[in-house]
Amino acid sequence: MRIGLSIISIFCLLLFITPVRAQELYLLAPLESTPIDTVANGDLNLRIQNVSFFKNNEYFGEYAEGYTLPGYWFRPTLVYQVCREVRLEAGLQMLQYGGTNRADKVYPIVNIQWQMNKRFNLHIGIIDGSVHHRTHEAILDEERAFTGRPETGVRLRTTQDGILSGEVWLDWQAFIKRGDTIPERFMAGIRVDYKPLYNKSERWQLHMPFRVTFSHIGGQISDFEEPMQSLMNMQIGAEAKRVVTRRFLKSFSVGVDYLFFDAMTGGDVRPFSSGWALEPDINVTMQHLVLDIAYWHSKDYFALHGMPLLMSLSNYQNLYTPERNILKIHLGLQHSISKAVRFSLNFKAYHDVDVSQFDYSYGFGISLTPNIRICKVRYSE
Repeated sequence: MRIGLSIISIFCLLLFITPVRAQELYLLAPLESTPIDTVANGDLNLRIQNVSFFKNNEYFGEYAEGYTLPGYWFRPTLVYQVCREVRLEAGLQMLQYGGTNRADKVYPIVNIQWQMNKRFNLHIGIIDGSVHHRTHEAILDEERAFTGRPETGVRLRTTQDGILSGEVWLDWQAFIKRGDTIPERFMAGIRVDYKPLYNKSERWQLHMPFRVTFSHIGGQISDFEEPMQSLMNMQIGAEAKRVVTRRFLKSFSVGVDYLFFDAMTGGDVRPFSSGWALEPDINVTMQHLVLDIAYWHSKDYFALHGMPLLMSLSNYQNLYTPERNILKIHLGLQHSISKAVRFSLNFKAYHDVDVSQFDYSYGFGISLTPNIRICKVRYSE
C-alpha cells in the first residue's frame, strides 16, 4: 500500500512540473492509420511506429500473478497510395523484451484499405485492433495493445463521427490445415456508438455504447484435444458527460456499463456457462490528468482476452469465486512532445473488497510515429 501511495504522490508532483494533455485511458498503443484522403495519389511513404515501454504489474492476489514488461515494439512499413480510394501497406513488426538477445516476436505486415465512400472504410489484412475497438477492459485487456500480436482479418468501420458510428471486425488468431493438432481460433466483434446529443458545441453529451464479441476455438479439419468453445461477451452502457470550459477542468462524466457472458456451447471447461457484471464509474478529465473511479460487481463472469483480475476464474490456479466486488482507480497522464511523439504515464489500482486484497500496476513509455514521404511512384495501368 505504501508503494501505491508513493506512486500517487509522484503523479501529483508531475501535475505541476509537466505540461501534459490527457487523451486516452490506456498506456500506449499504435495510432490508427491516417485518413486515406490525407495522402496524395502515387505517394510512397515510410511509416514508422515505435513504442518503448515499461510496465510493472504488482499482482499479489489469487487471480493473476505479477510480472514486469520492459521492452519496445517497432513497426516500419512502406505505405503506397495507389489511388484516391485505395492504400497498400507492407513491412514488419518486431517485439522485444528487455534482457533478451533477439526479437521475441516478428510479424509480417501487409494490409490494404479501401475508402468505399465518405462514410465507410474497409481494411483487410493487418487491421487496427486492440484498444481501437474501444471495448471494456473486461472483454479486451488494454495491455494487448502493445504486447499482443497484430490482429489479422477484416475491419469495416465508419470514418465520420456523428450520432451513430461503429465497426464490425474479424481477427483470425490461429489458422489450421487438414491434420493439424491445434484448433482454429478467431474473434469477431461489433461496435456501435450512439450519441443522441452529438454536437461538439453542446456542454452536455450523452453516449450509449454497445459492444458484442464472439470468440471461437474449434475447427473440423484438425485433430485437437482442447474442448471446442464458442463464447459471447456483450457490453451495454450509458454515459452522461459535462464539458467544462474552465482552465484546468475539461470535463466530468458519470456512467454505467452492463456486461454479459455466455458460453453458447456445452462442456466442462468452466463451472458456469453464463454470467454478468455491472460497473458504475466516475471520470474527471483535467488539463494534466485523467482520473477514473469505478466499482466492479460481477457474478460468474469470464472473457478469453479480458483483464484477468476481473474474472471469476483465476488464470493460473484452480480457483473459482462466483461473485467479485472490486474498486478500480485509474490515473493517467499523457504529454504530446510533438505531433509524432507522445509520452504516457499510467497507474491502476484494483482493490478486492471481499478479501481486502490490493493489486496495482504502473507504467510509462514513449511512442514515436513519424510519416516520411519518400517519392511519388507512377504506374501504368
